[in-house]
Amino acid sequence: FRDNQKLGIFLSDVSGHGLAAAFITSMIKTIILQSGEKKLDPAELLKFINEILCDQIGGNFVTAFYAIYDQKTRELIFSNAGHNPPYIISDRSIQQLQGHKTIPLAILNNSTLETKDKIFKNTTVTLPGSSKILLYTDGFTECQPMGGKGPSFEESNLYELLSSNKHHSSELFITNIYNKLTAYRGSDSFEDDVCLICVDVT
Repeated sequence: FRDNQKLGIFLSDVSGHGLAAAFITSMIKTIILQSGEKKLDPAELLKFINEILCDQIGGNFVTAFYAIYDQKTRELIFSNAGHNPPYIISDRSIQQLQGHKTIPLAILNNSTLETKDKIFKNTTVTLPGSSKILLYTDGFTECQPMGGKGPSFEESNLYELLSSNKHHSSELFITNIYNKLTAYRGSDSFEDDVCLICVDVT
């Protein structure tokens, strides 16, 4: 943003694989670039994307999470369209960020969502100092060892792993988590896309 104290973070995950999913991802990027001042309001941006994608992507759907973080106040305003809630990692606890969550994008148009009280809404929280926020796609938490035998990565020792790396820089934090993920998987090839975004909250 022009206000360099504010950081916009957008993460989405398209259902399916291959060229169709890649094309939809490209569409989303273009829509965001054309969204103008709607980027200033997470819920409004999700409404904007949803209305364009509805009836345009052949039965696919998109989970999405968009947040604006104010580095001066540690305030985070976000809207969640069916996406996995981020982890907030602090000295005191590791918790998933709770707030209003509704269905993924491109399933129902905005007027129908309004009627069903499922329209995208904002939640505002103040993050604890000296913490981290970790955003991810479900390919990260649902990853299993090669062959599909064994618990998911989230069910193994994820909380202990996040806690033991919480004092590292974001870059080293992500590197260590990814290395543990590939070791657990037994490969750097995954069945689903893996995306990790970490932000330091000072």
